[in-house]
Amino acid sequence: GIPPSCECRRARMAGARKMTEYRREGMTADLLPDKRALFDFIVRHCEVPRNFENDHKFGVLSGISHEDRVISAYAFSQITSKVASKSASDLQKKVARHYRNNDWALAAGCVDLYENQHGGKL
Repeated sequence: GIPPSCECRRARMAGARKMTEYRREGMTADLLPDKRALFDFIVRHCEVPRNFENDHKFGVLSGISHEDRVISAYAFSQITSKVASKSASDLQKKVARHYRNNDWALAAGCVDLYENQHGGKL
């Protein structure tokens, strides 16, 4: 069975998510298509830690979705490509610049262009 301390932690985290209006992965029906494309790219090509939702180093949960939080972590280089390369690093910097300007179309365009040029690989 699961140790009681783990059950208590899970209950606290579930309460925190509800209280802060955090939306878990897939719960954001109105996610912009450009954000969805960016999120999907990041999940395919980067290592998102298993404890991502519970680790505060990736930012607050308040009023944000899982997808937005993953995009933010990628833009701030908190999660990186599964394969280290100069082109992956350059792409991450471009996405970060567009992220800071809230320009989701340009950020999604960068990853789309990159995938088309590199056959879907980083």
